[in-house]
Amino acid sequence: MKNILLIWSFFVSYASFSQGKIDEYKKMIDSAIIIQNSLHSSTPGERVIHLVDENNNPYILILDKDQQNFKSIAIFSKENRRLIKKGIRAWKVFPVLIKNKLVVTIIDYYITYKNKNYNFANGGGAKVIFEYSCDQEKWIFVSSNWSGI
Repeated sequence: MKNILLIWSFFVSYASFSQGKIDEYKKMIDSAIIIQNSLHSSTPGERVIHLVDENNNPYILILDKDQQNFKSIAIFSKENRRLIKKGIRAWKVFPVLIKNKLVVTIIDYYITYKNKNYNFANGGGAKVIFEYSCDQEKWIFVSSNWSGI
């Protein structure tokens, strides 16, 4: 009984301590989004940018404290059709880990819904690259490149 109690307390403490941390992978993806927003936005308070992941599910940004420029959205959800009919600006986020490099691709879309069809107008995108340095034992920002149409 004591062993079961000990094992149970170990799992509870592990779960409670691991939930409070944001992993480095998530931090780098969020940083790439915030960097691109600061480099790409022309005026402060510009329209809200909706974030989606590579599967068109909502992408939740954790690092942005004020959350005024970004919102998460499920594009194909029936509840969001009214908003999308007016037209929204969305960034689709594709993180890819290749050996020691993390390449975060952000595609800028303008999405509308009309006559039961979704229209995705591509407005360009960005590629942000992070590389892991074995010497420094940390991830290093390498480059950011925005290319538009």
